[in-house]
Amino acid sequence: LTGKAMNKLILTVLLTLVQCNYFVAPTEKLDKLLAVAVYFRHGDRSPAKSFPTDQFFTLDNFPMGFGQLTNKGINRHYELGQWFRDRYSTFLPEQYSPKDILVMSTDVDRTLMSAAANL
Repeated sequence: LTGKAMNKLILTVLLTLVQCNYFVAPTEKLDKLLAVAVYFRHGDRSPAKSFPTDQFFTLDNFPMGFGQLTNKGINRHYELGQWFRDRYSTFLPEQYSPKDILVMSTDVDRTLMSAAANL
């Protein structure tokens, strides 16, 4: 591209971006958080099954049981819950209310424990 063509291209791109920003960017009056939806899986867990000759696959190595949330998984979800509390501190109420927060989980120990640790 020649100098003039490059200048025209740059000017066209800049004008397009400015116009897009003008029509798409929310104004301060509309800049209000209405809801937060969060989806996540269970935290770190112990293996649910292994191969037949695995010498480390014993209950001694997994005191919570096979396929269960580990202490690391519980701690990570607790920290994640703290992060959400900090991130949305101006949006969430000080006191828990079932009117404000909905938590859903499958009926499996590791997912129920993950949800509880988040709260």
